[in-house]
Amino acid sequence: MTERCFHANQETLSRAVGALPAIGADNVALPAPSALDAAKAAYGALSADEREAFRKWLAEQG
Repeated sequence: MTERCFHANQETLSRAVGALPAIGADNVALPAPSALDAAKAAYGALSADEREAFRKWLAEQG
């Protein structure tokens, strides 16, 4: 849904996420996302062409 609604536009998606309120008690730090979660989010923001280029690059990495 996110990709469809924001057309995989990183700037628009970043503004939308930044507008969301923090969830949690005051002065309580939320856990940082794992590197895998961050990679999944970044991959989700790619266009179809960028995803294809990423898949090719990843295959080359072995």
